[in-house]
Amino acid sequence: MVRDKRKSLDKATLYSYQAVRVRKIQDKDLSMVEKGPLARALINPDKTKFDYDDKILSIGFEYEFEPGDVFEWDRTNSYWLITLQDLNEIAYFRADWLDDEGNEQKSYVAVRGPVETKINFI
Repeated sequence: MVRDKRKSLDKATLYSYQAVRVRKIQDKDLSMVEKGPLARALINPDKTKFDYDDKILSIGFEYEFEPGDVFEWDRTNSYWLITLQDLNEIAYFRADWLDDEGNEQKSYVAVRGPVETKINFI
């Protein structure tokens, strides 16, 4: 099942309209920024909040993305922060991520919040 899910991800990153190219920011020191190689991934919409936009990133484990990493979305030339990994997914790396509205800042990502007033659970 895991192998089949990974095959599905690999095909989707080539043919899905949600397929994108991303580039991990290797060095978090803004004076010497190094970008990793372009990688194919999926970006799916999750929630749009007043302050920011949540999406779901799906990418192979071989790219070594982790919560707290910043990456560049190649098509939009915007920077995004990975906030929370989905630990239930073992076929590939899946995580939530968000962006800032592009105001000029000294860092790639600024996080404001919380905007949630309650957490729904089952």
